[in-house]
Amino acid sequence: MMWDIEQFKESFKKEILRKIFENLQKRDESSEDIKGADKWLEEEKILREIPENFFPKETEKLFELIRDTEDDLQKYRNLTSIAFDNFISEVAGIETKETEDILEHFAEPYYKAIETIRKFQDNLTKLFIIRPFASAVCVSTYLMDLKQRGGEEYNITFTFNELLKVWTKVAEYIYAESYGLKISDLFRFSNKLSSMGRFLLRRKIEELRDSIAKGDRSRLSVILRQRRSITKLKLGAIIVGYLTDHFLSLKNLKDGDLGNRDVRDYIKKLLVDRGILEYEIYSFLVRSGIPVIPNVNINIRFKNEEQKNFEIDILAVNLEKEKLLGIEVTSRENERDIREKVNTLSNLKETLEVESIVITTEYSCDIVESCDVSYPPKCISYEQPRKIIKAIKRL
Repeated sequence: MMWDIEQFKESFKKEILRKIFENLQKRDESSEDIKGADKWLEEEKILREIPENFFPKETEKLFELIRDTEDDLQKYRNLTSIAFDNFISEVAGIETKETEDILEHFAEPYYKAIETIRKFQDNLTKLFIIRPFASAVCVSTYLMDLKQRGGEEYNITFTFNELLKVWTKVAEYIYAESYGLKISDLFRFSNKLSSMGRFLLRRKIEELRDSIAKGDRSRLSVILRQRRSITKLKLGAIIVGYLTDHFLSLKNLKDGDLGNRDVRDYIKKLLVDRGILEYEIYSFLVRSGIPVIPNVNINIRFKNEEQKNFEIDILAVNLEKEKLLGIEVTSRENERDIREKVNTLSNLKETLEVESIVITTEYSCDIVESCDVSYPPKCISYEQPRKIIKAIKRL
């Protein structure tokens, strides 16, 4: 069986309908005010922590859909009682109406309820066509479980890089393969891309920001082509086109209110710090149906005031085994840096039971595998991205 985001979509539909059904029953049995399924989701922060951060409009639509569905089903449930009372009145001779009319109204609430449930399922399917949104909802449910496990021992909070919201918007249509590139190309050229980022930061950021804000693809391409170390490559023109689309995607990030600092920070993240590699793995996994979200900071405060912080490049879910996985992506080959990453990932497993995968060069994989830690992460060469999916499903 293929355990991917499609399985989550179906289980999420059933879970919401189950909660709505429970609420309908509780209202029959109690005079207390029963909170709707949308309020339950809100209090559990299943949608408020992560999906709302990346997908505010879609999240609000989802809340509205759940709220309307529960209201409609409650209305039709009440109508069945009225229809039943009318039917008894007719049979007992208390009121006289045409039998056909009574039977028609007796059945109507049931047909309406069926229509409502089908409408809910159809509309939720339409919302979840946006796979990064479905992924965010899925990962969020597991993060909330992680948060609740802390109990009184520790408190967990999550923070995100606001600029990386743009990744969730474009992951399904801006990716290396669609430009005739391979993920391995970006790994091989990561030093040159980092150098290009530093070159761009030395230019007038206003020029870059204005080109993005105006959607001036031509001008932006001219700026990017000025870095000869990229344009002289055989794939240089393709890389410039790919990067141009990446930067243009910033245009709608803040409803047109894009600042110089935003552009500077994005250049640093995407190119200087080689975040483009994280993005490509994130996009690949989203398109492969694996629930993932990019760049999560997990902050832990223990009751003894000790604190730990884990910055995770990509957070994924193994749906078959129902657990979270951390994915570290790096092209760096500095032994000290690699060993520090491995120690951090081992600590993540020890603290939160979150296992990890490192995607890097074969040279760095040798370093990872030589580390003597309690919980060694799985290492995969960037040359074999398909193995990432297998590794996620095996961990």
